[in-house]
Amino acid sequence: MKKAFLGILFLVFLFSGTRAYPQQGINVTAGIGLPELINLGLRVQFNQTQLGFSVGTFPDPVEDIYSLAADYYYHFGGSSEFTDLRPWFFKAGLEYSKSETEWEEVSYLFLVPRVGREFNISERFAIALEAGIFVILSEKEKEKRDSPESIWNFEFDFTGSVLPAAGLNLIYRF
Repeated sequence: MKKAFLGILFLVFLFSGTRAYPQQGINVTAGIGLPELINLGLRVQFNQTQLGFSVGTFPDPVEDIYSLAADYYYHFGGSSEFTDLRPWFFKAGLEYSKSETEWEEVSYLFLVPRVGREFNISERFAIALEAGIFVILSEKEKEKRDSPESIWNFEFDFTGSVLPAAGLNLIYRF
């Protein structure tokens, strides 16, 4: 998690100077989704496009799990009385997820395309709903030691699997 925190600080520093240009802004997000988990993020807006980064985790007493995501948003269709940003969007993202127990480490790389809509509550606040799929591009498993139930474990390779994805985000615009 230390690397993830340093990555967020670097991105905040990198994007903090972009606010001075017209039609641009910085958004902070908090959300929940699959595969992003419970997450915090940062988006930088350029006209009708956004670049985003988020870090997620999920509380589990026996498993440490986190996710890192980088996303591209293209806004289209409709209008809002609160912002020039169009409410409908297409999102394409890459996500790295890692889970670790005392017995094993598993990491994944996902491709996450989605379609969504922002519901603007005010000039500063919005709620975004999104749905789509995630594709498992790679899966790496590393066994640390045999688990008590290892006799019943089966090895499956989920690479190439396509699964449903969804997300709910709260957005604050600076």
